[in-house]
Amino acid sequence: MVGLHATETASVYLSAWARVHDVTHADIDRTLYDDRSLVKHLAMRRTLWAVPTELLPVIQAAASDAVADTQRRRLAREGAQVSEPLRGSQLGPAWRGTETSSRLPCPTATSPVLVVPMRAASSRL
Repeated sequence: MVGLHATETASVYLSAWARVHDVTHADIDRTLYDDRSLVKHLAMRRTLWAVPTELLPVIQAAASDAVADTQRRRLAREGAQVSEPLRGSQLGPAWRGTETSSRLPCPTATSPVLVVPMRAASSRL
């Protein structure tokens, strides 16, 4: 399993419960908010996905960059002032009052892939 599709933030939990044996609400919360090894990300078809942090650059390049470009062009057509997104070292000055060293390190596309075995049936649903 590469990631979990979710139609809204709460359905990340439903997706996990349907696929991962004996996972609890607390397990998912810890993975998302304490360990930060899973991240919620808006990707293809403008829907929410929960993916391993290590895979975020891959998902971003494969599915999200095109969505962002399409949305940026749509906003520009509708009259919004749209600028190019800030990237890399440009982000530090944009977030006034924060030190770049205090932010989470950016995952790389060369990180190992997380493999989670799927179960056939769920007793939770």
